[in-house]
Amino acid sequence: MRTTDFDFYLPDTLIAQYPSAHRSESKLLCLDGVSGQLQDDAFKNLLNHLTANDL
Repeated sequence: MRTTDFDFYLPDTLIAQYPSAHRSESKLLCLDGVSGQLQDDAFKNLLNHLTANDL
């Protein structure tokens, strides 16, 4: 694996320039390690995606 495998174009307009006014509302993309499904959520719900042995 090479770092160049991860090179891609990302327009400046898609890069956050400032933090969210309400940090707990920051977006969170979660990957289910078993099913491989992606889920959009908010950072305030992070604990809903963790189990006792994750950390």
